[in-house]
Amino acid sequence: MAVTVADIVGEPSLRVRCVAGESGFDRVVSWAATCEMANPWDWLDAGDLLLVNGHGIPAEPTEQERFIRSLEGAGMAGLGIADHAFAPKLSPEMHDTCDELGFPLLSVDYDVAFSSISKTVARWNHSIDQHSVRLTARIYDRMRKGSAKGRSFAHILDSIAEEVGVQLHVVTPEGVALLDTPDIDSHLSDDLTSYLQSRSGERLPAVLRFHSLDSGTIALPIPADRSSLLIVDAPPHACDIVVLQHIATIAALHIEQEAFQQVVLSRLASDVLLQLIQRNIDTGRAAAEMRILGMDPDREVVLAVTRADDPLALVQSLLDRRIPHMMCRHQGDSVLLLHSDRETLATIAEVVQPSAMGISAPFTGLLRVPDAVAEGQWARKAAQRPGINEYGSFNDPLQPRTISEAQRLVSAVLGPLVAYDDAHGGDLVGTLRTFLGAQRSWQQTTRELHIHKQTLAYRIKRIEVILDCQLNDVEAVTRIWMALRACDFIDVDTPHDVQSSGRPTPTTP
Repeated sequence: MAVTVADIVGEPSLRVRCVAGESGFDRVVSWAATCEMANPWDWLDAGDLLLVNGHGIPAEPTEQERFIRSLEGAGMAGLGIADHAFAPKLSPEMHDTCDELGFPLLSVDYDVAFSSISKTVARWNHSIDQHSVRLTARIYDRMRKGSAKGRSFAHILDSIAEEVGVQLHVVTPEGVALLDTPDIDSHLSDDLTSYLQSRSGERLPAVLRFHSLDSGTIALPIPADRSSLLIVDAPPHACDIVVLQHIATIAALHIEQEAFQQVVLSRLASDVLLQLIQRNIDTGRAAAEMRILGMDPDREVVLAVTRADDPLALVQSLLDRRIPHMMCRHQGDSVLLLHSDRETLATIAEVVQPSAMGISAPFTGLLRVPDAVAEGQWARKAAQRPGINEYGSFNDPLQPRTISEAQRLVSAVLGPLVAYDDAHGGDLVGTLRTFLGAQRSWQQTTRELHIHKQTLAYRIKRIEVILDCQLNDVEAVTRIWMALRACDFIDVDTPHDVQSSGRPTPTTP
């Protein structure tokens, strides 16, 4: 039979008396524990009888009332305070709150050891403890049987939830479901976000209690490298915290296993995509590898290019949402190959902020990958705002339509200058870009390039001779500026794809 507060008060050897909340004498006591923290409800379990000397009890009446309501909201059995110890004066508001909630407020003789109460409760609850042990054994048995049959973790978790009699979810701190487990409702997700924001910079307690909810929902941090939580949606007292911690450990094992698999597949995806960009892989082999990665090589796709501060966080968001993708690093950018569908692009738009991302035109056929990367780079570089910027959406008359078109323009206008730079190890193209970008301001150009005015004058004269033009000629400057913009399309930094002869260098081996 379960131990109640009435049993403890009625045991003469414990010398405990009730000072308020007597209507809650039928509350079940699963354990008697001490905790002098200011927020003991974050460290103890529902059904625990809290025993304190009073260090953590607030002095203000309104704070004492809040203290009691928080204990009661966590499902605790009652509060026992050592008489003549360190507690402040207990206010009438505190007594009234205990009476209102039926929350037992007990006074414990100062010379009675708290351990005596704990041992007494433990002895009386021995049979109940045996039930928790048996329940834990059944949980691990369900995991073993599910794994042996090749069941998914979501299926195994459903089986465990049925055994325990609660609803279970595994989520990120942002409320995104992990391991294909069910999504949590929006109200709980908002409550979780608010709670974590209020604890920003603090270490999380053993149990997160959402006092704004009436359902008794709690969360336990999962002991995995990936920050995650086990959400337990159940009535108060439905399950022992120790049992739930075992379930959290099972979830941690599966999270770590999936993380390892993701690392292996991400390395494969990076290698294949980079080889596609460089045209170093047979498209048939690349298509087979894409299918292993969950992508359909026959579907319409796009190339997304970004220089997000944390590209791994972007990839993790895609993994969490089960969005098929491939990612690699190329020329300082993070390049992603994605299916061109609404769900994928909506997810990208959600997680890419506040970085700018360029999106290529949709295409089919893996031979188009190099051109699509250039389109994505162009769209990212040309963007004037963060978020997704699609190639061709700027109505820019200076924007080349293809790499071949850009190469022809650069070769025709800048070919001799590129050849001179290649032969002499110079950077007159860079000087020209800076000079025109500074609106032909000599002072600003010398400052940006850190050179003397006479040096700039020599370089400008040399450029005019090589290109056979005058840089005060509006038509010539317009043509040169279009070619420089085309350089960005070929290669974001410099036009290395132009031969000294003025003809485009093939971009593939």
